[in-house]
Amino acid sequence: MKLLDIIKIALPALLLAFTSCRSTKTAEKTTVTTKAEDTGKQEMLRKVAAVSHADTRFVTSKIKLNLSVGGQDLSLSGNLKMKRDEVIRLQLVALGLIEAGRIELTPDYMLVMDRINKQYIKVAYSDVDFLRESGLNFHSLQSLFWNEIFSPGTHDVGSALKNFSVASSGDHTLLSLTSAPKLDYSFLTITDEAMLDRTTITSKNIANQQALVCKYS
Repeated sequence: MKLLDIIKIALPALLLAFTSCRSTKTAEKTTVTTKAEDTGKQEMLRKVAAVSHADTRFVTSKIKLNLSVGGQDLSLSGNLKMKRDEVIRLQLVALGLIEAGRIELTPDYMLVMDRINKQYIKVAYSDVDFLRESGLNFHSLQSLFWNEIFSPGTHDVGSALKNFSVASSGDHTLLSLTSAPKLDYSFLTITDEAMLDRTTITSKNIANQQALVCKYS
């Protein structure tokens, strides 16, 4: 299987659903209250939105990616470079030396390059049916990388806070967004710090038991 084929399969898997959804004991004990108008809950939402939006403009990091696609296991190392509101670039390296592929996300397009087989695919977000129908764009995907809460289709999450429901759960507060198309979003935050601890994205289709879970530290 060519690297481009693997990445073309893996990228939607990363965005849509890589791991099985697992409800934690904490979540099971949570009683969700949908009164978003409550002053205390609105204050918590504003606090989380403010804290999660970091002032950092640039991030560079080494990464290791383990994929299981079509019965094949693939391990790649690489580099992650991000410039807020401009680009997310994931460079995949084989044998520690050779650039095997690249994934690049910008506000206008998604680019996947297979250096080994000299192939690439470049598409606008609106050209990907699932992303278009879900309201997901560069800013939504960027929020996953930058540890931020978000509302699909809205660049300024502050204008959409009224759509979130809020529930306390021990030392954590769960922020839920169920009004978005296609997918439901749960943002588990550390209450005292108002920092995002985990983002879980699940399908509204009950027949789809997969989910994307991002854990932060």
